[in-house]
Amino acid sequence: MSESARDFQAFRRHVFSDAALLQRLLAANPMQALLSAALQEGSAHGYQFVATDVTSEVNRTRRDWFEQWIAPAANDAPNALPHSLESDCADFSGWLPIRFFVRDSRLWVDWRYAGARRLKQPFFTGDVMSLLTTPFNLAFSRYTPIEALAQWAATLRERGQEAPLNAVIAHVSRCGSTLVTQMLTQLPTHRVLSEPPMLDMLLNAARTVPQTTREQQVTWLRSLLTVLGQSATDESVRVLKLDAWHILEIELLQAAFPAADFVLIFRDPQAVAASHAKEPSSYMMPGASSGMPWSPPHDPAVWSNSDRYLAAVLGKIYQAGVDACERQGVRAVNYTDLPDSVFAGLAETFCVPPDATAQAPLKQRAAQHAKRSTEAFDANADHLRTEASSVVLRDAVDASCAASYARLMDAATRHS
Repeated sequence: MSESARDFQAFRRHVFSDAALLQRLLAANPMQALLSAALQEGSAHGYQFVATDVTSEVNRTRRDWFEQWIAPAANDAPNALPHSLESDCADFSGWLPIRFFVRDSRLWVDWRYAGARRLKQPFFTGDVMSLLTTPFNLAFSRYTPIEALAQWAATLRERGQEAPLNAVIAHVSRCGSTLVTQMLTQLPTHRVLSEPPMLDMLLNAARTVPQTTREQQVTWLRSLLTVLGQSATDESVRVLKLDAWHILEIELLQAAFPAADFVLIFRDPQAVAASHAKEPSSYMMPGASSGMPWSPPHDPAVWSNSDRYLAAVLGKIYQAGVDACERQGVRAVNYTDLPDSVFAGLAETFCVPPDATAQAPLKQRAAQHAKRSTEAFDANADHLRTEASSVVLRDAVDASCAASYARLMDAATRHS
C-alpha cells in the first residue's frame, strides 16, 4: 500500500471520531464534490492523499456490496484489519450495520451512515441500496469485528436507549407479510426491519464459524436488533420481519427475543408455489446459493425437477410453521384475514392506534401492491398464476403441504 493510501485510511478513521467533519463530508454530493471536500479536509487535518485513493475505496465498496458476504481482501480493506477494532467507547450513533462477513474465522460488520433516515422500503436491502447512493457511504464504509456491535448495543442499553422488539413476523413467503410491514411503515412511531440479510449469517453462525456458541448467537441477535432499532426520530415501536426459512430457527429466535410477540402469516400453499414458480427465491431452486441451511434429501426425482424441489422446500417450511404454532406459541394468521386483522386481532401486537385518522394511511397502503407501491393490487392476476401451475407442481405441493396447511388453518381459527 502506498503512503498516500495509508494516509487516506488514517483520515477515514479520523472522520469516524469527528462528528462535525463527518457531517460536512456527508453533505458533499455528487461524488466529485465529495472528492474535493475529502482532499481539502484531509489536507487541513494533516493527511496527504490523492483522489485515486478515494476512488479506489469507492470501487472496493461497490464491489463488496454486490459480492455481499465475501470478506474484503486483506490488502483492499486495511481499515478492517485488527488495528481497527475500536475501543469499548467507540460511538456508532447514526451508523447502520448493513452486512456481516466471515474473515479469519470470525464475524465482521460492515457499517454505513444512516443518520435519522427511516427504513421504509419493502425490504432492508432496498434501504441499503438507497444509502449506497450517498457518496460519503461509498468512500467512508466502516468495518469492525462483531464484538464492536455487541459493545455498542451494551452502551445503548446502559444509556437507556434500547427500544424493545415488540413483534416478530414469520411467514411462509408470498403470503402478505410484506404488505403488513409496508402498512406499519406508514406509522411514524414504527421502525420496521424487513428481512435484514444479516439474520441469515447469525442464524447460520454455528455452521459458518464453527466455534460459535448458542449463547453468542443469542447475544449477537439481540445486539443486532438493538443497533438496528436505534433511531433519532420518534420511532418507539420495533417490528422485525423474518425471511420464510427462518421459521426453522424459531427456538433460537424466541430465546433471543422472549418478550416479543411472534406471528406466522400463511397462505394456501398452491398460491405460494405458483408465485415461486414464476419468480423463485434462491432457496426454492435446486443448487442455487442461499442462506437456508436445509435442502431436500438428494432424491434424483426431486433435485432434477424444479417443481418437486420447490414443493419439498415449501413442505419443510409449512411443517416448521405448524411446529412453531402448536409447540412454541406462535400465533397463526391466515392470508385471507389480511389486511383487516391488522386493525382488529393484531392491533395490539403491532401497536396500531385505534383512531381512524391514524389508520387511514395504512388502509390506503393496503390497497396497493405490497412491493410496488405505485401499482394497485390485482387479485385476478394472482388467481391466473395459480391456475397456470403445472400438474406436477400442484400434486407435489398437495402431497407436501396439504396436511400442514389444514393444521395452520385450525390454529388461525382458534386465535380468531
